[in-house]
Amino acid sequence: MEKLFIIGGYGDVGKAAVKELLVHTKQEIIIGGRHLHRANIFLETLDTSRVSFRQIDVCDEATYFHQLADVSFVLMCLSTKTMEFAAYCLKKGIHYLDISASSRPTMQLVELKKADIRASAILGIGICPGLSTLLARELSKKFDVVTKTELSLLLGIGDHYGKDALMWLLDHLSRPFDWTIDQKVVKKTPFLNKNLIAFFPSEKPYAVYNFDLADQQIITQLLQQTNVTTSFGLADRNLTKALSALANLRFFYLLRYQGVYHLALRFAHISTQFAKKATPHFAIHVNVTGTKDQKEFSSEQTIHGVNSSETTGKVLARTYCLISKSRLSNGVYYLPQVVEIEQFSDFL
Repeated sequence: MEKLFIIGGYGDVGKAAVKELLVHTKQEIIIGGRHLHRANIFLETLDTSRVSFRQIDVCDEATYFHQLADVSFVLMCLSTKTMEFAAYCLKKGIHYLDISASSRPTMQLVELKKADIRASAILGIGICPGLSTLLARELSKKFDVVTKTELSLLLGIGDHYGKDALMWLLDHLSRPFDWTIDQKVVKKTPFLNKNLIAFFPSEKPYAVYNFDLADQQIITQLLQQTNVTTSFGLADRNLTKALSALANLRFFYLLRYQGVYHLALRFAHISTQFAKKATPHFAIHVNVTGTKDQKEFSSEQTIHGVNSSETTGKVLARTYCLISKSRLSNGVYYLPQVVEIEQFSDFL
């Protein structure tokens, strides 16, 4: 029977994926990472012998050469800065599923040579990208021509965010990014351009700001759209306003200095600890504009959920259950290329 290896399987995303897979599969599950103590704490909460731990460092090939020898699928629950580990899996014929919300590393995998791909990889699994890109594709079906897609993500600060999630936020605040708009590369600075989105009908609109979400590149490339924008905000209106003020002061450029970066990371971690009683809800809003029979109109929809990390883990587990039965051809795919939004209807 095939073995699943879940990298970061004792983190928030990984734990949700493990619990979901225990219910819906009979496979042996291996959780991997560098921290034996944290893994053991999680294993003690499980009433099963189907889950075990292997120590592995995805940044050190010497630690995973033997650890992956009997593995058929790897589910990556960490945010990585490169795709070297993923490329290794594909070269060894190990299928690979990834939750990464960053566009730069995933593009490295898309550009791999065909000869180096001996398995399938599915990228952009989770809430955003993931459910968001599935929704964008579904709404786009209503049009003959799509002229604009606007995607916005709102995260509640009451959710539990691990170190990877906080580093993802700081990394994306600290650097300019490129959008491809009307076939031209446009350089943007994060959190400068404001938009108001009515995520919840009973509440006043929330402010969101331009942000480098992987959806921009995925939708542009996958759906061949020429005008895609992505925005991000927090459910704490004052905190969102503070981030915008810091962006206007160009404070985030200082994050390139390690001392400032680690201080900001520590502050962000402390802030999330004080926000335990705040809302853990998230929302994804997609608005697509285009023409049908030469008439212009817009179609929009919002996804609401609770606990983004847990939902990401559940979406990852569901994706594995769906694609493990179909056995995709060797290659690199994004989530909308292999599943339909109806298969995730309970998340919408």
